[in-house]
Amino acid sequence: MRFEVKENKIRAGYGHSIKVEPKERCRELFTFLFDGTSPENLRSILKEGLNLQRRIFVHFSSTLEDAHAVGKRKSPKPVILKIETKRASKEVSFWKEANMYLAKSIPPQYIHVLDN
Repeated sequence: MRFEVKENKIRAGYGHSIKVEPKERCRELFTFLFDGTSPENLRSILKEGLNLQRRIFVHFSSTLEDAHAVGKRKSPKPVILKIETKRASKEVSFWKEANMYLAKSIPPQYIHVLDN
């Protein structure tokens, strides 16, 4: 859920551009998570990894379908990235909010491009 209502107040369920502290650090992770992005961003992502840019967290999906839907907001033909979540968790912290997974960054060695 993108927003939640608590005590007659609405708050963002997870931070993208609004500072929201995640509630739950992931104890169990999928082996892989996914991210949909624009082809124009691919070269820098593979070189530098996924970084915050102007966001509070980098967001990931647990399914290819969700990652594709996210990527379609950025490009009509998005690139889907597969993140080696369990390997990355040795140096990256992950949180779960609603149906999204969050991290501050992902180094490039844990990112792979899925064939479309």
